[in-house]
Amino acid sequence: PMMLLAVTLSTREVKRKESRYKVWSNIFSLFSDYLNTQHQERCFSSKQCVSPFLIFHCLLLLHPLVYPDLVFKTSLSLIVVLIVGSAASISVLHKPSSSFLLFMISNILVTWQADQLAALLAPHVPAPYCSADTVLLMWQVGYFVPAVLLKCGREMQAELQTFFWEDLTLRIILMGRAASYTPIFIGSLGLCSLCCMAIKYKSSRTSLILCLVMLLSVLTVTRPVKPATVSQLSWSDYQTSCLADKLTAGEQATCHHFTGLTVQWSGVVDRVRILQRRNHVEWMVDNLPEVVRRRTDLKCLLGDQFGSCESKTSQAAKLLCKTRTQQELEEEQKCHLERFSEYQYQVLLAMPGPLFGKGRTVELVVGDELRHTVLAIKTGQTVRTVGKLVSGVGREEVQINVRDISLDLLQ
Repeated sequence: PMMLLAVTLSTREVKRKESRYKVWSNIFSLFSDYLNTQHQERCFSSKQCVSPFLIFHCLLLLHPLVYPDLVFKTSLSLIVVLIVGSAASISVLHKPSSSFLLFMISNILVTWQADQLAALLAPHVPAPYCSADTVLLMWQVGYFVPAVLLKCGREMQAELQTFFWEDLTLRIILMGRAASYTPIFIGSLGLCSLCCMAIKYKSSRTSLILCLVMLLSVLTVTRPVKPATVSQLSWSDYQTSCLADKLTAGEQATCHHFTGLTVQWSGVVDRVRILQRRNHVEWMVDNLPEVVRRRTDLKCLLGDQFGSCESKTSQAAKLLCKTRTQQELEEEQKCHLERFSEYQYQVLLAMPGPLFGKGRTVELVVGDELRHTVLAIKTGQTVRTVGKLVSGVGREEVQINVRDISLDLLQ
């Protein structure tokens, strides 16, 4: 609410600019009867209101989408914010229409009796869609959707802002909670109106695009992704039904529909190897001119030097360290950018076979996020893996894109 209040106070500057512009347009109209000052005033107002109201609607959408479980506790500071925000939004209105005033007064009664209205509609509306929030949402849609088509952009933006503050105040005072659908509806409708205004008046289009990109980025990063449910498909059932030697074409096509299921299987590690290595920083440094690399010593600046050889355990690590720490080498050749590397691993699991038949191999594709787990796995260990099944039709090995892998301590 505090951020919304700050943005609402900033929108009052739009009205001050309109007043100054109107003074000058009245002065110019004294010298000519043919000047269409009202049209120019509407265009100026619409251009000026894009940026401040854009921030307001983005904040409205961020609250319910990113923090859907956020609860407002009624306090003196919150009540003061609501009063100041409502007063500031009213001051932004420019000659409110009688239809809007009637809607605002009626909204108080509808919000107060929302639960009773939902109870009256319950016999005629399915239960999941009949609630106080749904009744209020349909009430808002009934007024604002036609209004956004009939009214100018500046007037519409001010009405949306004023209504939001009234609705938030009524919800917290009468219901003890904020609305669930209103911020999403008001924010979405306001953004659509602003997009049309930015295109029509060629104003603040860059700001609009940046805010939309920021909004989508925040939603993408912060929205939790629910892990896929592990299916009941076992290895023995899949092997018996889909990995037999003499499957018909129809049976193979049927087995293809297991693709995408999340399975949990166990097997014995047969081999671990690297499938792919990616290091974008190393690639960019290596493609710089040699003179630039040597003078800037960029690889050592961004990366690390090869350390002491005494702590190395494997023969390959000792040989690398001994070679890369030779005194006669250039400084660039004594450094590496391994901290920026990402790996994709392949783990081959020997799976249990049927009583009178050979076992099969399952190929696990493991991402860099499980690097430490993969490096700790040794050949012959039994591991349990959870991942998405990739079709084994036409392949010698069944493939799984791994989500999690661990030692199977029960085996």
